[in-house]
Amino acid sequence: MQTSLVGFVLGALVLHCMPRALVSSAFFPQVLIGLILIVVIFGLFLPRVRYLKHAVLLVLAALLSALYTAFVIQAHIQSQVTEPDTGQIKTVTGYICSIPQLTQFGQSFHFCSTEGRLLARHSMAPVRVEQGLCYSMMVRLKSPRSTYNPASSSYERYLFAKRLVGMARITSYESVQCSLQERGLSLITQLRWILANKLDAALDSMDSVGLVRALVLGDRGAITADQNQALTHSGTQHLLAISGLHVGLVLWFVFFAAGKLGLKAYAPVIVVSAGLVYTALVGFSPSAQRALIMCLCAMAVFSGRLPSRLYLVYLLALSLVLLLDPLAPLQLGFWFSFFAVAVLLLVYSNVPWLRQQGVLVNLFILQCVLLLCMAPLQAHFSMPFSWFSLPANLVAIPWVSIVALPGAIFSTVLMFVSPDLANFGFVCIDRVLNALLAFLESSLALKPTVLVHLQWWHVVLVECLLLNALVLAQSRVLFTFVIAFVAVWLATFFDALEEGVTQEGVAQEVRQDRIRVLDVGQGLSVVIEGAEQTWVYDTGPSFERYSSAKSTLMPALYEGSRVARIDGLIVSHGDGDHAGDASWVYGHFEPATVWLGEPERANTHLASQASQCVRGMNSRRAMFNIEVLWPLDEEQDPSVSSNQRSCVVRVQFQKFSVLVMGDLEGQGEAEFVRWYRNRGRAEMLKAEVLIAGHHGAKKATSSALLKFVRPEYVVFSSGFANRFRHPAEPVLDRVARFDARALVTAVSGGMEFFINEQGVLDVDETRMASDRYWIRP
Repeated sequence: MQTSLVGFVLGALVLHCMPRALVSSAFFPQVLIGLILIVVIFGLFLPRVRYLKHAVLLVLAALLSALYTAFVIQAHIQSQVTEPDTGQIKTVTGYICSIPQLTQFGQSFHFCSTEGRLLARHSMAPVRVEQGLCYSMMVRLKSPRSTYNPASSSYERYLFAKRLVGMARITSYESVQCSLQERGLSLITQLRWILANKLDAALDSMDSVGLVRALVLGDRGAITADQNQALTHSGTQHLLAISGLHVGLVLWFVFFAAGKLGLKAYAPVIVVSAGLVYTALVGFSPSAQRALIMCLCAMAVFSGRLPSRLYLVYLLALSLVLLLDPLAPLQLGFWFSFFAVAVLLLVYSNVPWLRQQGVLVNLFILQCVLLLCMAPLQAHFSMPFSWFSLPANLVAIPWVSIVALPGAIFSTVLMFVSPDLANFGFVCIDRVLNALLAFLESSLALKPTVLVHLQWWHVVLVECLLLNALVLAQSRVLFTFVIAFVAVWLATFFDALEEGVTQEGVAQEVRQDRIRVLDVGQGLSVVIEGAEQTWVYDTGPSFERYSSAKSTLMPALYEGSRVARIDGLIVSHGDGDHAGDASWVYGHFEPATVWLGEPERANTHLASQASQCVRGMNSRRAMFNIEVLWPLDEEQDPSVSSNQRSCVVRVQFQKFSVLVMGDLEGQGEAEFVRWYRNRGRAEMLKAEVLIAGHHGAKKATSSALLKFVRPEYVVFSSGFANRFRHPAEPVLDRVARFDARALVTAVSGGMEFFINEQGVLDVDETRMASDRYWIRP
């Protein structure tokens, strides 16, 4: 059995790492042929050879698992909305299958329709639970395509993991009668939605409404941006969602209560029923399903229905998760949860003296071990790693698990029995959570130390030393010594990372001349690296719960370097798609130089530390120069639009140059070209790479500009199927007439320009180079 489980797990996990071609339908015949050959060999030639039997069984289980996973993947790919279907208006019928969320742009929810599961959005009057959950909607479909940058997490992968076949902009809707099947499928969603509304009403005037909803319903949609930032920076975001810890605590409480009530014989049935009810309450979230499966497997061991071999139970739980959801490995929570459980099993099975320690000692030791063991995984996924997460989790885990979670669930139950008592309970929980957040928010003053791929072996080395010490330790003195040694080593290592000090065995990163245009959707963000200088031009868009500066720009800055820094920040003008979270970028990275196109529209603190962009400003170092070409002077006509005040810069590397236009277009662009032409300085406009103005709008990137720039590449930073239809067809035609290559971030993803080994200007297009099946080519 163990061999089969190992093979099943390996087959599923390895397939997710395979190139797109091996996950295609062409893969099926090859797998089937392989299965037939293995069965023939197994049946005819190897009936009594023990070890070869295990090898064949392992391969057979792996191939069956890979075939099953590939079939599920291909079925979802075939059901996705295609690019040709994007923009089409269709009538779809179905039911709402998630709790609707209110955003600054309207309402959004998952809609299970005739087209599949859609992420639907609209800005009309919000739908209400009293209207029912079944609707006929007129929608504009959009392929599930999103931004793609290798250093940051992929929203496209998230959509694939959630089995969303596309997105839909609702233009009109009307309520319809649910069929019997739809009524049954939507019943849980309806009950959760009603409960969410009751919680909103009970917690209306309290700050923790989003946190309580997350604890009770597993719905993080109402958590504010500030609260989410505090949780993320402190490494405690896993506690404010339905995690394995929460499900385990609830099921343990049910098991304990069943024993106290004299129902121990029926405890397994009661626990299974309670687990299913609780998992349904939180919407069958992936984390809750994983935790439920693990708890049920553990319950089977305790009841004697499974052998008490921990690793066999672990493999069984892992196999069941992959069987129920073959797309689970696309979720980061899958890797973190099973990796954490594996670490805990390893420690507890090899360190028997830990079982004799108190709860607080165990909590401290295990949290230290998990902090270290999770570091390489966080580094692999380009996630921030903060030392503050150790004290934060030591405080937050008991705070949430023992006080906040039981109190929130108990108060929710009281809403249906005694509203007054429930209100008192919610007031207490609000104060408890506010006190916790006040502590966690202290982490915002600390900059997280990020471990990148170049340093993963340092962390693994320390973890091996620690785990060996745990296994071999015969006394607390030795264990204390090891902990002290690790603490000192980490403090030294982290200080070196923060200060950028080159230490023995840690090579200083040598940066090459390059410019990276990040894929931030309908916005702009550019990272410029030359002569050991790093400049950022624009920070991309920022919305209510999304910031490209935090989710895309920051990981890109940390990618491939030990210490992320910004020497200069340029914000072309004040529009939100260019200046989103610019003040946060300044506060986090503290660049020495800041140039703003519109200082009056910036944050007061940022504006006070910045200089207004004006022609002639420059920064020179070695063979690197960045110079402002526009605006001509600080005094601007008040009637001039914001776009015309864009800060235009020219970046000169040793072997190539780049012209970045911001949102300059129309009359402003014409005056810009005319000024340099009339003064015989048109050569200042020459550049191999032109980052086009205003995302490729019709009035930008004129023939006159292209004539003097003479670019090899013209880059348009725009979102996929954006409502402005950028870049415009006339602009693309103009670029083609000048024999320049047009590149669009919506097609190419993030891109990097550099001089290759042959001394020729080259470009890496991350989306085009990606071979992952969840990325649409």
